[in-house]
Amino acid sequence: MHGETPFRLAVARHTSTVIVEVTDTGTGEVSVHDPAASDPHGRGLRVVARLAQSWGVHSNGPRPGKTVWFRLDVAADARSPRQLA
Repeated sequence: MHGETPFRLAVARHTSTVIVEVTDTGTGEVSVHDPAASDPHGRGLRVVARLAQSWGVHSNGPRPGKTVWFRLDVAADARSPRQLA
């Protein structure tokens, strides 16, 4: 689950980079924090921060919500999932 609002996921592959964007209409703040062990939420951005080469967040301008993005570097010759079959 991603918050309490609908969201859009966009993934783009470039030669040696994958860019992922998650856009929602929620008003919640984006933060990386240490949730309690019993808390079922709040770990997503911790995972992103550990794995991504860079990440950030920006407002959706006059529309409500925000977009969180991250960049993953991949080998230029890495095969796509369709090629693995």
